[in-house]
Amino acid sequence: MNKLLFTLLIIQFSLSEIISQDCSTPTKWNIVKDIMPGFSKQHDLFFASENVGYTTGVRGTMRKTIDGGKTWEIIQDPEGMGTRALINTLYFVDEQTGFAAGNGDREPFSNTSYDADFLRTFDGGLTWEKNQIDSIRTVIDLKFFDNQHGLAICFANDGTKPIIETHDAGISWNYLETNIIVEGSTFIHAGDRLLAYGEDIINSENVLFEIKENGAINYSLTTPPGISRFYFYDESLGFARTIDKGYKTTDGGITWTEINFPETTIWSIVHFADEDNGIVANTIYVYESGGGETWAVPAGLEIFVTSDGAETWKRHELGELCAIEGRLSHSAKHGEIHFHAGNNNGTYIFDPENIVKESFQDITICPNPISDHLYIYGIDNAVIQAQIFNIAGQKLFDGKAAPSINIIDFSSGYYILKLLTLDQQVNISFIKQ
Repeated sequence: MNKLLFTLLIIQFSLSEIISQDCSTPTKWNIVKDIMPGFSKQHDLFFASENVGYTTGVRGTMRKTIDGGKTWEIIQDPEGMGTRALINTLYFVDEQTGFAAGNGDREPFSNTSYDADFLRTFDGGLTWEKNQIDSIRTVIDLKFFDNQHGLAICFANDGTKPIIETHDAGISWNYLETNIIVEGSTFIHAGDRLLAYGEDIINSENVLFEIKENGAINYSLTTPPGISRFYFYDESLGFARTIDKGYKTTDGGITWTEINFPETTIWSIVHFADEDNGIVANTIYVYESGGGETWAVPAGLEIFVTSDGAETWKRHELGELCAIEGRLSHSAKHGEIHFHAGNNNGTYIFDPENIVKESFQDITICPNPISDHLYIYGIDNAVIQAQIFNIAGQKLFDGKAAPSINIIDFSSGYYILKLLTLDQQVNISFIKQ
């Protein structure tokens, strides 16, 4: 991996363990990331309340937290949910009652595949009941209005992508009557409203539509030109991103205004703590080759932050240990959102008190990579101390802040420069050649 790609990475390490890293930008947002116990390949995350959350994934495995994601416990080992299938999606209506679905089970010896598995629990994930959904190959996303009535976005055995509906906790399902071929893989949650996006096969155009709890479809919404991704803060305020443009709505999707909005992908994390303060996070990839193959490797994280309702954005880069790929919790609070990425879990936290002083905003280091002397530009009298740590968290320098620090005897590699005032700090990563 070419680590010289990162010329100025602003990052805050948990100096006790590299796997437990606090990824902070000089903004009001922090990213707390840690390792979840046990198996990887958990495909969905759902917080049923502020403290109780679940993940599930391959072969009926499941983890649970009861302290808001600080610690996790494996409550189902492989096949513990009663399935060998890959579970794609979870939905809990309260801490005890939840639903899960995904692929069909497969018999490896006869190479036989079955219709999609659907599971329900009424005791917080300890035991599960299972049935198959006829003619459905895969369930992609779930939404339940109560403990009986729910919806699912699916891939059917005939190659279509329908939305199906149940009124008996998933025992039986009917196709929702709509002329829309769903484009997105998940429902769009706009506060208490449930939206979806797809192609109107009668008029051959993309549409954003609302699904009412009684099954009625509201087609009065509009969509920006081009295939879009949608992110809503509440019932009224939402954002959309096409290949080359961004848009904003303040009336729930009736009208859209073109705005400056960062580029997003299916893996992007987009979250607003309030109407003004939002964040967009994209994993940065580099490409590695070997044995005639080339693959993408997560190599960092780019963060875009707005404090004026998406009028302007400030970009930051974080190091590779902050890179994330994963789904967000359905039940994010405005100031906090949980995510999972493989075997990692974490939380984006909006902290309006964590405002770095203006004296830190323009601090840079040069050159980077560095061979002998580290030069600090933009430093002022408020900064009273400088510390340097290696990637293992060992402190190698601790002294009075100065415009130049001699690091000629440091070994080649990654380092963290920590600059401190009486009440704040900023961390800047650099590379010693």
